[in-house]
Amino acid sequence: MAFYKIKKVWKLKDNKVTPENFYNTRRDFLKKLGAGSLFLPATSFISRPAYSSLYPPEVNKSYTISKPLTPESLATTYTNFYEFGSSKNIWRRASKLKTEPWSITIDGLVDNPMIIDVNDLIKKTWWY
Repeated sequence: MAFYKIKKVWKLKDNKVTPENFYNTRRDFLKKLGAGSLFLPATSFISRPAYSSLYPPEVNKSYTISKPLTPESLATTYTNFYEFGSSKNIWRRASKLKTEPWSITIDGLVDNPMIIDVNDLIKKTWWY
């Protein structure tokens, strides 16, 4: 019995994976990418437009309802999340969750293990 090696249609030759001109100019691409990464932090100094004109948003009259709104006391005490127990009325235990101060521990296989406050972490993000 003879066995034939049938090439798969998705198998490409090594020289077809990356076009030669891209391979030859990869260093130029990396230089441009590095220059762009230097420009990106500088954009945080550019003034942003004021969004205060967007709030409060206009009310769309096409979507009015005749029923009354759900009272806030009912809307804020019903939950489908089971982190604090298996009942749907778990808001009493959830309201006792201590969220301040909230810190994140970064440890394990990292070069610099640390504990950082979540508010400090948010302040360090460039878009905030």
